Amino acid sequence: LSGTPVQNDLDEFYSMVNFCNPAVLGDERRFHRTYAHPILKGREPDATDAEQARGEERGQQLGAFCHHFILRRTNTILSKHLPPKLVQVVCV
Repeated sequence: LSGTPVQNDLDEFYSMVNFCNPAVLGDERRFHRTYAHPILKGREPDATDAEQARGEERGQQLGAFCHHFILRRTNTILSKHLPPKLVQVVCV
């Protein structure tokens, strides 16, 4: 699987991880309670300092935990091994 779901949507991230490694993050409700809600609440413009700190902490915990089974390769690394990107527009 590829993409950057943790940067885009935590539900997508949960679905991807749960598909590849079922139940490692618990059920969806637990994932939301433990990680998604605190992370998203901490990113809100009106979040308190405590909410921001808690969201940052949970984000770091999630990243550290998932680092054990997710191999992340950046474009800098991949571009050395992949052909140039080709964009084709097809009108139907």
